[in-house]
Amino acid sequence: MKKSLRLFSVLTAMLLATTALSGCGGGGDTEGSATDGDSSSDAALENFNPTGMPIVNEPITLEVFCGKHPLQVDYDEMPMWDEYEKLTGIHIEWDLVDMSSMTERKNILLNSGDYPDVFFKQGLSEADLVSYGPDQQVFIPLDDLIEKYGENFKNVLADYPEIENAIRLYDGHIYSLPNIAGMETSVGVFYFINQAWMDTLGLSMPTTIDEFRDVLIAFRDEDPNGNGIKDEIPILSGGVNGLINYFKGSWGLGNRGITNPYVDCDEETDTVRFTATVPEFREVVDFMRGLYADGLLNQEIFTIDDKTVTAKGEEGVAGSFMFQNPIQIGKTHQDDFAIITTPLKAHDDIEPINTMIYSNVMSKTSFVITKECEYPEAAFRWGEYFYSEEGQALFWMGVEGLTYTVNENGEYIPTDLILNNPDGLTVDEATGKYFPRFMGGPTIKNYKYAYGQGDTLPILMDAVEVMRPYKPKEIWGSFNFNIDQQTELNALSTDILTYYDEMIAQFVSGKTPMSEWDTFLAELDKMGLDRYLEIMNEGYQNYKGQQ
Repeated sequence: MKKSLRLFSVLTAMLLATTALSGCGGGGDTEGSATDGDSSSDAALENFNPTGMPIVNEPITLEVFCGKHPLQVDYDEMPMWDEYEKLTGIHIEWDLVDMSSMTERKNILLNSGDYPDVFFKQGLSEADLVSYGPDQQVFIPLDDLIEKYGENFKNVLADYPEIENAIRLYDGHIYSLPNIAGMETSVGVFYFINQAWMDTLGLSMPTTIDEFRDVLIAFRDEDPNGNGIKDEIPILSGGVNGLINYFKGSWGLGNRGITNPYVDCDEETDTVRFTATVPEFREVVDFMRGLYADGLLNQEIFTIDDKTVTAKGEEGVAGSFMFQNPIQIGKTHQDDFAIITTPLKAHDDIEPINTMIYSNVMSKTSFVITKECEYPEAAFRWGEYFYSEEGQALFWMGVEGLTYTVNENGEYIPTDLILNNPDGLTVDEATGKYFPRFMGGPTIKNYKYAYGQGDTLPILMDAVEVMRPYKPKEIWGSFNFNIDQQTELNALSTDILTYYDEMIAQFVSGKTPMSEWDTFLAELDKMGLDRYLEIMNEGYQNYKGQQ
């Protein structure tokens, strides 16, 4: 074997002296600009099939570093990977790492200079991608491989053209294949309101901020759960920032989605702005402050966790909440809730926006090939296959006839090994035994394969149809920075965003009066907000491909 992945026990101490951005790893010659990935040897290319299966005529082995979900068995024991090896002719020597130690192990590996052929699924950060991609040229550019062999991925780019901006780095190259959410319900957060309570009290679905507040007051005062106790919580939430990100859409803010939650777009100049500096944002915070002061918002919002939110939901005291699906509120009462599908209007002259939409690029770094790989063409085809219809089915459903069947309507139906496991395994436990759908990968999530998950609930699928006209005209993904920009931005963000979070909590709780708002903004300026925005705008230009 050309390298060993057994160095970690010796190299653990290196983590104390190095970081993933140090550039001290065995990156080799980094002079010159990045070019498309090195080709395999002539002999390897003769063994390689550019289309169809198998990918290689004679078996080859790839070393793959991969994160492992706690519910998953070792991949060597997973039937799906046995099937894929038979299909491709490629054997994988897995270096599986538990999620709890993945970052540490990944950092040690990157700094060791002893790289695997492939990094698969989650684990690499975007900073890693920049540092070991264009900066050190450890990760190879994939552009030429995509052009020659990436028909499945090119089809995805045709369907989702915004993805290319998100994954093409500042030097103009693509170094990784992403994990993509192909369902609108997977990238949205919804506001749920207790329809059963509104029916009991004879209330209509609110369409404005004032109407919404009136409904909350009725929830607080009129005993809609009918137990004779004033225990109703009109808004139940863990943390204030999520609610602020939702309600700011009523004031026309958050106009590029929620992937970059602290900024949106100044549409007159097409530049990034810090949303808190827009005058309307103060109204958003003041609105939240009023909800808290009037007991319309759970008073322990600053300390409560999701588990407690669910427990309170099971008690039947929640009037409204925000989450990706109603399962968060608990099984007992989840069917009592409806989605507010029309963004609440704050002013007649401001069109509200559904802000709570993330980029469909769930992870930029799901598949990376290193310069040590002797078979980059074969490795690329091995990973890129999971964007095909057959590859998606294999990744999300496993082996046909074993873990799923296809009925006469073309629907993918899990077998009893998954839904009614004879060993008493839950659906998630059974999934982890047979195929690797947890933790993403270089693939796309399709409704056909997303059984048993919250984002397939009919209430969500119906809602996204109604809410589509209120989506921002563009959903930003995370921006692309070079390593110097990222390093400086990280330092600025630590101070600026921490201070922002602390002060918003102070304003909402009433501990700091709104008369101190200008002082708050002035302090942000002192912390370097102008430079923060300058770097964000540089990243935005990279993101737009205007390098």
